[in-house]
Amino acid sequence: MKYDTQIINEKKIVFCRLEGDPNIDEAVSLAISLREKAAQLGFNVFYDARKMCVPESVMPAHDFSTKLSSLLGTSILRAIKVAFLYEPSRFNSHWKFWEDVSMNRGLQFMGFTDEEEAMEWLSS
Repeated sequence: MKYDTQIINEKKIVFCRLEGDPNIDEAVSLAISLREKAAQLGFNVFYDARKMCVPESVMPAHDFSTKLSSLLGTSILRAIKVAFLYEPSRFNSHWKFWEDVSMNRGLQFMGFTDEEEAMEWLSS
């Protein structure tokens, strides 16, 4: 999995562009570090995952959310809003499952296919 990150002050987001095949352990580590940076700045997190490969099953979404929620100890890190921008595709149900599992574990996570909608949700 490749990624690059940046701080976008005018939008108050920690931005991360993802590409390639996801690695659960690397993704969890990245998610925690981005949430920590966002909490420090009072920002939220925005992932552009349009170039990320989506696995054939929903189990990686379940495993990621389970592992991440068990490692996020503070309510500050759980309170960070995380928006995920993805391409509409045959994997829409995967992203919806990921969203549901994350929300059920107390994480503020929403998937979007429209960047403006994602930014609007992050700023609300």
